[in-house]
Amino acid sequence: MIMKRYLRFLRGAAILVALALAVQLLAGTTYDHTVKKDEGAFFLRYYGDVDMSSDATGTHFTQAFLIGNANLVDGKIYIVASEAGTEDVDVFLEYSDDRKNWSAGTTDSDLNAVGTTAVVDTIGMAAGVDQWLFHNSKWARFKMVGQAGNGQTTVSWSVTLHKHPDVYKMGVGDVGDKR
Repeated sequence: MIMKRYLRFLRGAAILVALALAVQLLAGTTYDHTVKKDEGAFFLRYYGDVDMSSDATGTHFTQAFLIGNANLVDGKIYIVASEAGTEDVDVFLEYSDDRKNWSAGTTDSDLNAVGTTAVVDTIGMAAGVDQWLFHNSKWARFKMVGQAGNGQTTVSWSVTLHKHPDVYKMGVGDVGDKR
């Protein structure tokens, strides 16, 4: 009888520990930072800001944004942090066809040390090689990972793309995550 109670107690304690660990792991991930859009006859620009608190070690994702009709030629990215001493924000550009399965893209710039000096780079080309993921994916998003020791900062970013000549307006539903 005592052994059964003890085993039940251990199972309950194990479940509580597992739940506590899961909550801690999920608490550091933030999705759906708002993406804004400017669109002209020949260009498409997505942009936004991600606020990171001091010592933020979590992961922040922007909403997915449609690149499928604007990835025929290379585009440009611009990323900058608002405060000095925040050079430990790591930024990744990810691509997807279904907004569920994401693959990390490649750029020439070191996006592992974004600070107050703006990073401006070409997307779709890295080290002189066309980037297959950029030119063949429908969706993109930024993933930003804070590191211990960061000061509070706002990471501002933008992606400028050249629209396919046959596309007049990208349309509704070109920003957002699929859940």
